[in-house]
Amino acid sequence: MLCPVCQQALIEQAPACPHCQFHLSQADRFFGTVPVLDPLLNDLAQVLTARDERSIISVLEAKERRFPQMRFAVVITALPAGTLFPAYVFWLFNRGNLSPQMESGGMCRLVLLVLDVTSKKAVCMIGYGLEPFISREVVQAIAEASLPALQKSDYPTAIKDALDVAEAAFVKISTALPRAYGLNESETDEAAENAPEEFAY
Repeated sequence: MLCPVCQQALIEQAPACPHCQFHLSQADRFFGTVPVLDPLLNDLAQVLTARDERSIISVLEAKERRFPQMRFAVVITALPAGTLFPAYVFWLFNRGNLSPQMESGGMCRLVLLVLDVTSKKAVCMIGYGLEPFISREVVQAIAEASLPALQKSDYPTAIKDALDVAEAAFVKISTALPRAYGLNESETDEAAENAPEEFAY
């Protein structure tokens, strides 16, 4: 995980960034009260219709069925101009109770996508439990996939596009993992045949 301020590597459970001394308490003072967040979809900017919300929730639930070892969450917000967006996402990720307490640290396998309707930017952040498997480049690609639709204020499409890129990347990663752990193709083929249809690996 990178520090949202200086973009240098953070150590899990470190009280502050060892490079710039950024600490969550600073974000607490700046951003104030943490919004009450739903585990799946949060339209803090109030830009979605009820139909949009149902459609997005359906997509998120489908991704969680496809990848039951992960959690997916989306936040749409409207930040004041000049807000340090990565710091806000880092704060939401750590303070928003999007994952149960038992899934903290290395057990956290949350994929969080945050869209800012003010800057028309997107940030994707993943939990420590996914970092050994999902590269920064993949995380960046997920966020960037939402940008064309986000620029047009088409938020459901922006979210769907990002999640489609995430799914393609995660399937590719899950295909490569057995080889990385020395499993042969016949073992993985047998596992795939016996797995539920929507189970990724």
